[in-house]
Amino acid sequence: MTKLRLAILWHMHQPFYLDPMEGHFSMPWMRLHSLKDYLDMPLVAAEREGVAVNFNLVPSLVEQWRAWKDGGRDRVQELCDRPVTNLSAAEREELTGLLFRAHPETMIAPLPEYAALHRSYLSEGVGGIAEADLVRLKYLYHLAWLDPLFWDESVPARFLSGPEEMSEAAWPAFRTYLDGFPDRILETYRRLHRDGRIEVSVSPFYHPILPLLVDTRSAFECMPDVELPEESFRFPEDARWQLRRAKETAREWLGVEAAGIWPSEGSVSEEVLRIAAEEGFAWAASDEQVLAQSCGLANLKLPGAERAALLYRPHRRRFGDLSLDLVFRDHFLSDRIGFSYASWEPEDAVEDFISHLERIAREAAQDEPLVPVILDGENCWEYYQSDGLPFLRALYERLAETDWIELASISRHLEELEPRELGPIRAGSWIGGNFSIWIGQPEDNRSWDYLARVRRDLVDFGGGAHPLDDAPLSPELEKAWRSLFVAEGSDWNWWYGTDHSSLDDADFDRLYRAHLRGIYDLLGKEAPAFLSEPIPDGLGRRGELLPLGHSEVQVDGKVSHFYEWQNAAQFQTAGQGAAMTRVDRLVDSIWMAFGEEAFFVRVDFNVDSRDRDIVQRLSLDFHGPFRRRFRFDLLDPEACIAEESQQDRWASFHSEARCAVDEILELAIPWRELPARSGQELFFTLTFLGEAGIVEVEPAAYPLVFHLPESHYDRIMWKV
Repeated sequence: MTKLRLAILWHMHQPFYLDPMEGHFSMPWMRLHSLKDYLDMPLVAAEREGVAVNFNLVPSLVEQWRAWKDGGRDRVQELCDRPVTNLSAAEREELTGLLFRAHPETMIAPLPEYAALHRSYLSEGVGGIAEADLVRLKYLYHLAWLDPLFWDESVPARFLSGPEEMSEAAWPAFRTYLDGFPDRILETYRRLHRDGRIEVSVSPFYHPILPLLVDTRSAFECMPDVELPEESFRFPEDARWQLRRAKETAREWLGVEAAGIWPSEGSVSEEVLRIAAEEGFAWAASDEQVLAQSCGLANLKLPGAERAALLYRPHRRRFGDLSLDLVFRDHFLSDRIGFSYASWEPEDAVEDFISHLERIAREAAQDEPLVPVILDGENCWEYYQSDGLPFLRALYERLAETDWIELASISRHLEELEPRELGPIRAGSWIGGNFSIWIGQPEDNRSWDYLARVRRDLVDFGGGAHPLDDAPLSPELEKAWRSLFVAEGSDWNWWYGTDHSSLDDADFDRLYRAHLRGIYDLLGKEAPAFLSEPIPDGLGRRGELLPLGHSEVQVDGKVSHFYEWQNAAQFQTAGQGAAMTRVDRLVDSIWMAFGEEAFFVRVDFNVDSRDRDIVQRLSLDFHGPFRRRFRFDLLDPEACIAEESQQDRWASFHSEARCAVDEILELAIPWRELPARSGQELFFTLTFLGEAGIVEVEPAAYPLVFHLPESHYDRIMWKV
């Protein structure tokens, strides 16, 4: 078989949570993912000889490790560090809610006492958590977020051995253990890169969408009809600072001379790549959709040999005497790890992954095809058993033992392969090949207008000086520019608009505006009034379904007539998610309608999805205000298993729910089987399963919300 070269790149990134006004971390996720993902990932990769993978570190994450090391705290730490008896009633309630923010099935359930306390909290609220319970919760929460690779270490093993060890007196020792992670993480990446076991690359310092920093009008290249902000943003010098400082940070803090760059969200343009080449980067990575569009194609869904000839090889873009080598991620294989394999048995997932590599090797017309697999190195593991440890070990072992696969660093592959010359790159990102997540919607555009206005003030205050100038800046002006560069990051606009939503939306908005307001505070100026007003307009978030009125649906798997679903609410899955976004989706859209007797759901599949043929079952799960699920066998649609949650178990009940699959998928759940009342909100998700496990969950990050109509809706008689 043809030798296949595989490059796996894990992208390690967290938003910049340091609050310039309060001086602490506004959210705990950087610290928690450091316990769960950022140390075990390189250590597990280094366990096997013959395995060399790539880790992409965002410098602002490294900066946060250093701030944590120097004593930076988040709200969870601040509350946990105080004895429970010293907390007010409001603080106890706040801490209790925070300490259950973990994935129930894979993080809470493996710790029996944590699971028991979670059940009490769900049934009785804060009243179900006694003072002694809250003390133990501080430990259980952090143990759940600690990767199991470290559970055998002496400190966590002590507290896992018995609840009686979890006392207020022992907390300082546990806290000291946790606070040792920044040093361990930094030393590990430094050592493994030096020893050639991993390659460390970087992203722009504060993770901005570089093409939009260079010129927001670059969005027209991939979104010709986009509505841009009132004021254009065109500051290539800011993009250059983000790249230059990233390279310097890797050298200064990690001892790494970074050759490669994963531009934030794979976002590239001609000017961005030229600047990267000028700043000394040897290679960059993006997504296959960007490559397709740059070659004048709608996508790379081509016959095997044609696809391989374009995608599975390095490319080279020349800029006069300079050049930059480029690789483009296979987003199907990347999404396979990021979204599909979490519920599979590790051996089955690895076998599936290898089978796709075998197919590529057979179909490739060229020798030694290079397959880049690039994805988040942290977010998906919450949904894997044991934080993905069994899967990763099985994957690395199989890859190391397969003689026709060479798993190596990107730089190593590029040294040994001849690149293909590539013409001009069309601006775009790895999500849909465009920038719609970050610009174009009213909230997104408002944030860009704020950024432009504040930057203009900053230039005026500083007399036109810029951090890239030869003349040094005053300490206050240097810090003010830093705050602006933080505000240029992509993470704020990830949550603006209707693309994504989370429980922390308001905190992200407040933090973004705090960085802009901080510029004025640093320079002794009065901040504009608009920075005190939230950017989101509050007109509804993703996942809220508001039907126009009553529907009569014939459950037959077809759109029976034009008006059948006309009053329904439609949810488009593209772009939705939390910290991750899936590209190769099974589901295109979900529709919801209500009738006199039943609740209706319709699913439209993506016609090009490779997963359509492997879906065998569907589970419709209601998460609130009650817990019920309806499971359908799509090979026998009339068979429905209905269950309701009764404390810690599921109990079956007879159901007359119906399902039909043909051109579309349609479901009907009788209202009498849903213990709801008019005016309530139903929270639900759809889980699609194949023989090996979960294929896709929709929505991926949060339930859909259906507002039950009030009694004044015509023709509706609520008989529930």
